[in-house]
Amino acid sequence: MRRGRGRSSKLGHGEGPLSLENAPGGTMVRIFFALVFLIASYSQACARTWHVEPDGSGDAPTIAAAIDSSVAGDVIEMACGTYIEWGLLVKSGITIRSETGQPDCVTIDGNQPTGFGSIFGCWSVDNTTVIEGLTITGGRAYDLTYGMAGGGMVISSGSDLTVKRCQITGNYAKAGGGVSISLSHPTFVECDISENECEFYPGGVEVGLGASFTAYETSILSNLSGLEYPDGSVRSGSEAFFYCCDIEVDNWFFEGSYLIDNENCDPVGSKIQSWGSLKVLFR
Repeated sequence: MRRGRGRSSKLGHGEGPLSLENAPGGTMVRIFFALVFLIASYSQACARTWHVEPDGSGDAPTIAAAIDSSVAGDVIEMACGTYIEWGLLVKSGITIRSETGQPDCVTIDGNQPTGFGSIFGCWSVDNTTVIEGLTITGGRAYDLTYGMAGGGMVISSGSDLTVKRCQITGNYAKAGGGVSISLSHPTFVECDISENECEFYPGGVEVGLGASFTAYETSILSNLSGLEYPDGSVRSGSEAFFYCCDIEVDNWFFEGSYLIDNENCDPVGSKIQSWGSLKVLFR
């Protein structure tokens, strides 16, 4: 008890509340935060934007080449037009976007008459990764070598990226014609996932074991499948959250848990919309 009173008395005699200035090791704490600030500032200053043109005349000849050259914090910005590419392996911490941020600007077309792989492969990418303002089409994921899931986009192995204002359409796969998600937790904002096709599983979005799918103001309609659930499935052990989305519940297979909220999404949706710029600022 005396020790407790002694400490109170000591603080009452001029030292004041514990802070970075008077805390034990306070100088080291200040140095640590100063170093964190300098590193963050340096990283931001060193980040660059890779401009890509449809004719190959940009900073990199292709989207794939720009991704290969990029590091966390970089932005890959595409001029409006059509790009014939597929098998794009996304890296953590980069932003891939059209120059307008709208899907009518840039089309990435796999242009695959037969089966190869997904347009985008997202493996172990973190939550500072953004794909924005693209039309993603022509993926054909039904090849054993290149993968059979997610004709437009396959998201796997703990990926937490954000996909904003993208149209994912006209893709085909053995599982998840538009988007296949496994062991990951992506967020989709203002996207359209439609007219994708799958033979044995839903054509729109396949949410696999151990995954979650969060969508804001996203439309998932008019996909095709050999099953009675063409637009999507949420497997056992997975979950989906739909905020102000346009979906037909009867076109989904819900084995896992799900939430549909068409009333309370506006504040959250606005917050999600700002994530991209905040991520760039704090990378």
